[in-house]
Parts: sequence; C-alpha cells; structure tokens
Amino acid sequence: MEILNTYSVYNEYIGILLTFTIIAFLLFTVIFIAELYYKEWKNSIICFIFAICCLILFQGLIQWWESSEVKHYEVLISDYNKLDFNKYEIIDKKGKITIIKEIK
Repeated sequence: MEILNTYSVYNEYIGILLTFTIIAFLLFTVIFIAELYYKEWKNSIICFIFAICCLILFQGLIQWWESSEVKHYEVLISDYNKLDFNKYEIIDKKGKITIIKEIK
C-alpha cells in the first residue's frame, strides 16, 4: 500500500453551530452595552450571562469539532488481501487510487 495523499475531514454541521454561536454572542454583547448605556441593570446582567454562556458553548464546540477530525488517505493498493479491513474502511475508488479512512 502506497500513500499518495492525506487530508482531514471535519463534521460540517459543527461549523454551522459555531457560526450561530458567534452571532448570538455578538448580539448579546451589543444588547448588553445598550442596556448599560440606558442603565437597565437587570437586563444588562441577563445579557451578560447569556453572552458568557455563548462563549462557553463556543469553546465546547471548538473542542468537539477538533475531535471530529477524520483522516482520509489516497492510496495505491497492490494487494487488497493485505489491507486490514478491521482498521481501514474504503470510502471511494477513482481508477487505481483508493480513498480509505481509519476506523476509530
């Protein structure tokens, strides 16, 4: 087995959640600043708490996204009998090039 290329694949849905979390954080931060300006202390504290919750959620999503990384390998396989199918899964085949991923 000859490895030609290696690349990482991530879960794309986590990226969407990260985007929404950042937008929510920015929204709560703007509302927090506006409420402080108008001296609405109760509402500003609530917005501050939600903004902190968004930051904590963002950190958790980043760690989850990094742990969802899957390595894909483009390989030339001369003998499929030597490939350990308990360790690797065939994803796609493009002519002589086979794309496999490591099973966790």
